[in-house]
Amino acid sequence: MLNAELRHRYVSGIAVDPQTADVRIVSVEPNSPAAASDVRVGDVIVSIDGRVLRDPVDWEFMRFDLRPEQEITLGLKREGQELSATLKLAPREHHPAVEVAKTEPGLQCRVAAFDPRVSDPLSDDNHPAGPPMIIPEVTATPPRLPREEHYELLIEGLLEIKEAGLYRLALKSDDGSKLFLHNRLVLDNGGNHAPQIRTGWVDLAVGLHPLRIEFYEDEGNQLLELSIAKDSSALRPVRADELWHEMPPE
Repeated sequence: MLNAELRHRYVSGIAVDPQTADVRIVSVEPNSPAAASDVRVGDVIVSIDGRVLRDPVDWEFMRFDLRPEQEITLGLKREGQELSATLKLAPREHHPAVEVAKTEPGLQCRVAAFDPRVSDPLSDDNHPAGPPMIIPEVTATPPRLPREEHYELLIEGLLEIKEAGLYRLALKSDDGSKLFLHNRLVLDNGGNHAPQIRTGWVDLAVGLHPLRIEFYEDEGNQLLELSIAKDSSALRPVRADELWHEMPPE
C-alpha cells in the first residue's frame, strides 16, 4: 500500500517476505546499495537506525520517511549472530523505454479454448498460440471467440508513456488476469472471481514499454479492462492511441 521506494524515488535493493513474523530478506538486487553493503538473502532485519522492527509492516512504514542519498544503518541477524550494515540509498531511475523500428496501432491478441479441468489456465504451458488478430483496445471479447466460456487470451503490444513518472496500472477482470510490463509481473488478478480490480505501481520513462496481458474466462461475465493513473490521480481507461504493436522488418 505504501510503495515507499517507488513513491520517494530511491533504491535499497532489498526485498523481504511480507508473510513471515520477522523481517527476512528474500532477495538482494545486484549492484544495489544492499549488495555493496554485504546484505545477504536470509538475513533478518531487526532495526533501522536503531529503531526496532517487529514485523514486515514496521519495515514498510519506517521506510516511508527515507529519501535518495540518505545513509541508513540496518541491524541484522545472520545465522545467530548480530551485525550491522550501513548503506546509502540510491536515486531511482525511470524504467527505460524500448527502441522499436516500426509500429502500428493496436495490440496483438491470441485466443484459444481451454479445458476447464486445468487447474491454472494462466500457467506458462497454456498460452494461446498461432497468428494474432489486432485489437484496438484491451477487451475480454475480441472477434472470433471460440465460445462464451472456457477461453483464454494472450494480449501483447506496447504501452506509450508521454510523460515520465510514477504510474498505477489496473486490471479489472472476471475471471483471472495478469499484467506484465517489460516481462515483469506487475499485478496478478488471478483465480475465478466476480469482477474485481487489482493495481500495481511502475516508474516509467517517456516512450514505448512492452506490455503483456493474460486473461481467462471460466464462467460469469466477460470482463477485462485496463486503466492507468499518474501519481495520485484517478484511474482512467487506457486509450487506443496509447497502445501499439511492433511490425516485423520488411
